[in-house]
Amino acid sequence: GAATAISLMDALGILGGFSGPIIIGALADESDLATVLWIVPALGLLFVTIVFTWEWIDRRRGQERPMSITPTVMEES
Repeated sequence: GAATAISLMDALGILGGFSGPIIIGALADESDLATVLWIVPALGLLFVTIVFTWEWIDRRRGQERPMSITPTVMEES
């Protein structure tokens, strides 16, 4: 459920925080640091484009998901 998703996101963040500087440093050793630092926003833009395209395709196919979760009120018996 939600606890699993939160744990998975936390684990991905920890891995990125550990491996990101190592990868950027290794790439900067091979090329110019200013050039390598453009990789971060370029990848961000790529991922945002993928997510919005995926959402747009789902909506065109009629697989629209609710934008918010509304709480349900349980009736007393």
